[in-house]
Amino acid sequence: MNQTGVWVPLLVAGPLVVQPGRSVDAMVNVADLFELFGEIAGINVRDAVPATHTLDAESIFVVVLQGQLSLDVGGDIRILDTGDSTTFSARTPHNWFNPLATESQVMWVISPPLPLVGDATTTANRDRG
Repeated sequence: MNQTGVWVPLLVAGPLVVQPGRSVDAMVNVADLFELFGEIAGINVRDAVPATHTLDAESIFVVVLQGQLSLDVGGDIRILDTGDSTTFSARTPHNWFNPLATESQVMWVISPPLPLVGDATTTANRDRG
């Protein structure tokens, strides 16, 4: 399994910081920062980013480790709670969000794995035999 993040401190400063001087123990993912950086740049990322995603892979398995996940798979809304899992075609348009005000942890398994950025091997030219 690949670790998609690194546990290092994150410091945030600037005029948009509502409660300066506080410490939060929650892990931050790049997805959390995406909207923040959009706000700083004056971009509404919810309007600028496509509403759904598709991947050049075969299937996706998702399991909620903690909290809850709202998952839209081709218009089929699935609400998953801690311990729930589902699978779907990676090529079906999909989107997700955490409907809770608290942290949720989700594990995604994509098969076959997507190539690393800069990898000359793409899913288009892989032998899927």
